[in-house]
Amino acid sequence: MMIFNLNSFRGALALILIFLSSSIVHAQGVNTQKITFRDIELGVDGVKEKIAEICKEDKANTRDKEKTCNLEKDRELMWLTYGNLQHTLAWVSIGKNGSLEQVEFNGEATGSLLGLAELLSEKYGKPHKETSSVSNRIGNKFDKHTFTWIDKKGNAIIIDSLHEKVGEGRALILSGERLKAMNIINKVITESQKSKL
Repeated sequence: MMIFNLNSFRGALALILIFLSSSIVHAQGVNTQKITFRDIELGVDGVKEKIAEICKEDKANTRDKEKTCNLEKDRELMWLTYGNLQHTLAWVSIGKNGSLEQVEFNGEATGSLLGLAELLSEKYGKPHKETSSVSNRIGNKFDKHTFTWIDKKGNAIIIDSLHEKVGEGRALILSGERLKAMNIINKVITESQKSKL
């Protein structure tokens, strides 16, 4: 049962666009501390080996570590731990010069993601938060909470308490460049949908 709320994601992207076009950096959800993934900088060339190292050392990864942590493709699925998310599958996207562009934890329990939001608030400060109402196919309504942190470079962490199914959400860690690319794709989709009115 799909409950993806495109408007909530658009709201997070709008906040990010406002941040990127503004010189004021004191808005809620925008912080001065650099957003990283387990102390690896986002959008910085040459960190591919550090990610492979984390994958190999992670206790969540019990499979053939040489095979699952090799990062041969630009997008790999691997077992990682992040904050309170234990033994978790994550999509990791690597840029052409070995930069970390995106980490996506999908299908995580809503309670775990709300706990992760608390941990991230302790590290990065108060996020921008949006709450929207979503419905499943039979009409039941649920609150979806979206938390967004952005740093001065435009790197972001976005947590959706609900994503594709009731009780499951996702966490996205994005470089500023990846976020800009996603925003361009979102604009193209929106324009395409307008042409169908």
